[in-house]
Amino acid sequence: PDPLPVQLLNLRSDRGSRVRRALVTELSARPHSDHLPVLMQLTRDKWSDAEPRYDEPDSNPIAREAVAPLAQFRPLPIANGLELLELAKSTDDRKLRREALAAAAEHCSPEIRRDIWAIVGNKELGGWTRVDAVDALSQASFVEVDIVRSITAKRLMSLPAPLAASVTVLVGQHQSVAEAVRILERLGQSHAHRALLLLGVAVLESRDRAAAVDLLDLLDVDHPARRLLDEEEELLPGT
Repeated sequence: PDPLPVQLLNLRSDRGSRVRRALVTELSARPHSDHLPVLMQLTRDKWSDAEPRYDEPDSNPIAREAVAPLAQFRPLPIANGLELLELAKSTDDRKLRREALAAAAEHCSPEIRRDIWAIVGNKELGGWTRVDAVDALSQASFVEVDIVRSITAKRLMSLPAPLAASVTVLVGQHQSVAEAVRILERLGQSHAHRALLLLGVAVLESRDRAAAVDLLDLLDVDHPARRLLDEEEELLPGT
């Protein structure tokens, strides 16, 4: 389709939130390269529908809705990917942060995915920002080998619990099966990290069920979680 007229694109700066939101809806339905800069500007729209009197966290629906149609322009230029990462680090809307990181991980270049991994290691950032960065990589259809190879069992077990859980999912989703098994075996040998073993097994099952089932043998014979991967009908009581 043809691009929207300039006078309509200029509505990105209209004072009315309903007008800007309607513009996002129209841009989503009319993919054109001329619309990318407008959508990128709208991802930084500050209008919030949160109720300040109830001390609700920021909620920026226009910005979130502007992130979704960026998929139409994949692969996104590096400059746009960097903008999304800065947005993720600066916003107080966690849902927007997660969506911006997910878009960057899925639609941008390897360099941007490596920058997302750098966020994970940045202890100056809030803990949930680091967790959301890992989750974005886990959800991506592809993650570079050098990223997942940098994950070791020792490093994983040294992380705070929420971050360790997310990194375990990343291992199960994108690490080679052989290396994922080695890391999960180490987790299973530590009583303090058995929960991470079960999480990794649940993720790994979709890639290699046999390997996932074998990992459950690390549990005690009478451990109830050994049946984690049993078929649902096997878990139902007899009639």
